[in-house]
Amino acid sequence: MNTFLVLGSDADGKVLLEEVLFAGLTRWTLHKEAAIGDRVLFYITAPTSAVVAMGRVSESPEYQPNPNENWYKHWLGEVSDLELTETTPMRELKAEF
Repeated sequence: MNTFLVLGSDADGKVLLEEVLFAGLTRWTLHKEAAIGDRVLFYITAPTSAVVAMGRVSESPEYQPNPNENWYKHWLGEVSDLELTETTPMRELKAEF
């Protein structure tokens, strides 16, 4: 099993994730090598600079080749078991990995 980071740049990223969880959205941009069962950590950049949620890959990522679609030239897949976590700052991640 691998672990992948999904990056977000919104200063209110945790609020955004809460809204997404409430809405039941589960399709995310993923690393192309992510596989079913891999862990996904949702990292929000500055000023939060921390992991704020996690989930599991539940569908292998597929490449989006259509320039008329959102997330053109990205890999998209389903993430299940999404949950907000205790905020984990980057310094703690660096120590663990």
